[in-house]
Amino acid sequence: MSAGAIARHPRLAPDVNVCAPATSDLPWVITVADQPRARVSADIARVLALIDGQRDRAALLAALGEPWTGSALDRVIERIAAAGLLDDNARRPAKRRRIAFRPPLTVQVTLFDPSRLLAVTRTALRVVIGRAGLALAVLLALTGLLALGLLGNKVMDVLASPMPLTTAAALSLAMGLATVLHELGHGAVLTHFGGRPHRLGVMLFYLTPALFCDVSDGWRLPRRQQRVAVALAGIIVHCVLGALAAWTAFAAPAGTFERGMLLFSMTCYFLGLANLVPLVKLDGYFALVGHLDVPNLRSKATTDARHMLSARLFGSRYESELPQFRWAVAYGLACMLFPVVLVSVALRRWISGLAGTGVATAVICLALLGLIGWVAGRAGWRALRESWANGANRLRLVVVGGLLVSVSAAAAAFIHVPYKIMAGYVADADGVHLVLPEGGDTGRIRAGVRVRLETQGLVLHSTVGTAVVERDMPRAATAPVTAFLAVGSTATRLPATTYPLTVDGGWRPDAPDTGRALVGDESVPAAVWVWRTYLAPPLKVLGQ
Repeated sequence: MSAGAIARHPRLAPDVNVCAPATSDLPWVITVADQPRARVSADIARVLALIDGQRDRAALLAALGEPWTGSALDRVIERIAAAGLLDDNARRPAKRRRIAFRPPLTVQVTLFDPSRLLAVTRTALRVVIGRAGLALAVLLALTGLLALGLLGNKVMDVLASPMPLTTAAALSLAMGLATVLHELGHGAVLTHFGGRPHRLGVMLFYLTPALFCDVSDGWRLPRRQQRVAVALAGIIVHCVLGALAAWTAFAAPAGTFERGMLLFSMTCYFLGLANLVPLVKLDGYFALVGHLDVPNLRSKATTDARHMLSARLFGSRYESELPQFRWAVAYGLACMLFPVVLVSVALRRWISGLAGTGVATAVICLALLGLIGWVAGRAGWRALRESWANGANRLRLVVVGGLLVSVSAAAAAFIHVPYKIMAGYVADADGVHLVLPEGGDTGRIRAGVRVRLETQGLVLHSTVGTAVVERDMPRAATAPVTAFLAVGSTATRLPATTYPLTVDGGWRPDAPDTGRALVGDESVPAAVWVWRTYLAPPLKVLGQ
């Protein structure tokens, strides 16, 4: 359609729908490709329903009747066009793609539509949804924590020990099924309240694999409590599963099954609590949004935070997106910083996977680093454009921007942070040896460097001795995977570089044959730390 055609016969884009509210006191919802875009009044919804490409301006006014005027209709049509809702070729209709990128760092792959599967759960959910069902679930979750407390010594032992490969495989399968139930829990509760889940699939969420269930249809539910219930349903599923596993471990005899149940229980509880964090788009965030009844809360809060920083630094002007919340800017700043922590942790996990996976993981790590750089650069450019558009003083923008770059460069060069080389050790008949995996920082291993030897626990680590590198004579060999990772067995071996160690104190008689080693006690500039931690390992693997 041309601009003139739009003015004469406006028409909604084919992927735009206007959804009626569940009750007359609620707003109508505009969706684009089944994703909620905005809430509108009944009057605006009526206009949207009438712009079908057949009616011109006069016909629209006649159909709307009083008190609509030509100028009022023109303003509404302009707003609809500015929102990209008209079929004007200004944008392509959003396709329902199986693979979709969600800014800033989420990639979703849709597997199937779960609505038909979940429709059969309505009858069963009538029994469990309600105050009695919620109270029972909370009570069960609390008693599960009690069971873990009663098994405190065994819990600590599990956290301080490596996990056998068979247990890791069983736990991965069990957690996968638990996560499917978590996501289906969201969809089932939404279905119970009359909504429809559109998609279920897998995603890479801030570089971490996860599942998702699209319950955006929850915005059409009439009560806030219902939207909160949909958001928290998955967390309740995980906590109930964690409680059942805890009591199973309590009743089971000591052994591999008991330890597996303890791991499953603790992982379920951890994931349930982690999902409560409201700083990224997890269940806790959607529960907060549903409770406050503010769509796109995180986006609006981060916009306010960016604009506040721009106003303070460059003198730009802005109107708050969330003036009703005094905490919006602080919340927006936290939402901007927390993903940095998530990505840093996820990247360290990917880089630790270089041991045994080599080139494939190195390429993935570098690709992820490139993606992060692109997202960060795009965000910085967007902030500058917003500051410019909001009336920032041009000279101040250049001067302060240059100062910020200079201060950042100086901080990276002159602020020192602790740096230790993460490695492993092996104790055998020939003595104790330091072992580094492929991509390890062998360039800084020298005779006389101090090494702290620790147990290779899943979460907890205890010192088993201290040592020094005996001589700078590396040797290519293989080492048990348990020297590098807290998962596996001593029978599985990986390529490694070894150095002889001289134990100089505190060697525990019960020290395991393999464990982790922390090499050196160096302090390096922040830029060097970033290079050695994130960039050097994958580049070294590719260069071998």
